[in-house]
Amino acid sequence: MLLSVFIITFINLLDLSFGVSFGVDQRGHCQSRTCPTRGWISYKRFECQTDCVNHPYDCSNEEFYIRQIDKMVEHNFPYYGYNMFVINCWAAKHRDLHTKELVADRERFPNGIKYIADYCRERGLKLGLWMNVDHCDPTDPEPSSQHHMKLDVETFAKWGVSSIHAWYSPADNSPIDKSHDQG
Repeated sequence: MLLSVFIITFINLLDLSFGVSFGVDQRGHCQSRTCPTRGWISYKRFECQTDCVNHPYDCSNEEFYIRQIDKMVEHNFPYYGYNMFVINCWAAKHRDLHTKELVADRERFPNGIKYIADYCRERGLKLGLWMNVDHCDPTDPEPSSQHHMKLDVETFAKWGVSSIHAWYSPADNSPIDKSHDQG
């Protein structure tokens, strides 16, 4: 934990030291459209912990993310330009049977992803979501967006998601198959 605090502090100091080139002023405020996206990413620390029974304090669920959002706001992260909040391991194992849309795991996210996006926005943050572009690992807990890319992007927009972080890791290092994509 101390190492992550050090790294965030170090990165923040680098941003402040090179404020002109990064588009931030002396206090870390973004002053232009060239200011880089900065924020919090759940995977870097918590990976994909979905066992909320044995890991109640760092399980990827709505309660955990609300606590993290509140901590970011409490410690003025948005004030210094850290306004992106990115989560992973949020999707149910299967898509909605009728709409084919991705859905949040209802047990871990009872209010859905739109609730988290709205919660972020009300506090000056933007929500980003991880998505799997290819489904090469059968043990992967989330469905793939391959063959559903357009639908998934439209779903994320409907929820108010500001950023998509795509994960693509084919077993054979092949390029993304676009032949069956919706757009």
